[in-house]
Amino acid sequence: MGRKKIQITRIADERNRQVTFTKRKFGLMKKAYELSVLCDCEIALIIFNSSNRLFQYASTDMDKVLLRYTEYNEPHESRTNNDIMETLQRKECKQGAGVDSDDDFSPPPTPTGLINSNADLAATVALAAAHHHHNGGGGNSVLAQQMAMLGQQQNN
Repeated sequence: MGRKKIQITRIADERNRQVTFTKRKFGLMKKAYELSVLCDCEIALIIFNSSNRLFQYASTDMDKVLLRYTEYNEPHESRTNNDIMETLQRKECKQGAGVDSDDDFSPPPTPTGLINSNADLAATVALAAAHHHHNGGGGNSVLAQQMAMLGQQQNN
């Protein structure tokens, strides 16, 4: 017997939200590990919780993966929460019409979220790195720069 489908909305109760975050964070990292091993790919996950605490997972060296990311100038797939929600809604519509789809996250019919260059984020990276350093965030400046870039891309 399967579990009931939950509504994907913010969990109001702080304790339940924290427990869910901890469990799902581990599940996400486990899936990332499995994908990296099964499909021989490099993966980097960066997670900030609601308290601005950083959690990260990398299948190899995080700094090397993030440096590779910033130097990558080719168009590539980039997904947002909205893209995922649209894909899930299309899947539900297909299933409601009796169409069975094995491809849970098929690409949208038109390209969305393609990023042509990371060069336009250079100013943001420099500003974020300076802000990170100024606020006592020493240590891993490459990581700070990469996180700033990821945040900027998510906001676009």
